[in-house]
Amino acid sequence: MATNVLPNDKSNSNNHVQCFDLFHLIWLDDDDSGKDENDEYMLRSTLIKFTKYQDVISCRQYIENLSANNRLVLLISNHLSNEIIPTIHKLQQVSLICVYGVTNEQSFEQFSKVKIIVAKLKYFISTIRLNFRMYQQDQRSSLNNMFTISTGNSTLEVKGEFVFFQTLIDCLLKMKPNKRDENELRSYLEKKYENNTKTLKFIRTFYDTYSPDEIFDWYTTQPFVYDIMNTALRQQDIHMMVLWRSFFFDMYHQLRELQLQDQIEVYL
Repeated sequence: MATNVLPNDKSNSNNHVQCFDLFHLIWLDDDDSGKDENDEYMLRSTLIKFTKYQDVISCRQYIENLSANNRLVLLISNHLSNEIIPTIHKLQQVSLICVYGVTNEQSFEQFSKVKIIVAKLKYFISTIRLNFRMYQQDQRSSLNNMFTISTGNSTLEVKGEFVFFQTLIDCLLKMKPNKRDENELRSYLEKKYENNTKTLKFIRTFYDTYSPDEIFDWYTTQPFVYDIMNTALRQQDIHMMVLWRSFFFDMYHQLRELQLQDQIEVYL
């Protein structure tokens, strides 16, 4: 059974269509148990072309019948990977393959198009949302780069979560700040604390006087900074992390400067 997902009204901006219409995501999984209902919504709200299959045969036939000019990204549950990957891997229309639900050191080295191997589906969903935000800023990125979330052959279990999170932060640091996101964050903070006159005053002072070298002063003294920042990191709230990215950037560079200042020279 296949489910075709059509574009949402909120996704019809020119930038969104230009960026997201480059590829077609096909999701294959026959087991809905234990799935977060939000997973499909998150993919649907991010992607223009999205089709979900629950059986291997129908999925394979659909892929084989598509034109070689298509650029397909396959998202496959691990327990079906051995059944479908060998049969579709060489097809020109298949650009990338992502496998999730991997819980051991299973090797996909013989399949060069398998670029992402994760234990949990949420890693893929979070990464695709972040990477396409980056792609909207720099449309010169290749499809391969958009789907690269690890530097090794896999990101698995606890080690994989660390690599995933580290890569997530690296991506944030590479994104350029823009006024739209800064204004959105300010509006969010003012709305959240609209009944707290004291905090609202601090928020306005923060935006009126902020300097990058003061980021840790604000972070360590103001709950509206450290509470919201820490919650976004803990929950891996991609959208909120993107809004805070310029401040993460300031933190990173402040720490780098401290590290350089504290270097000890050793004479032999």
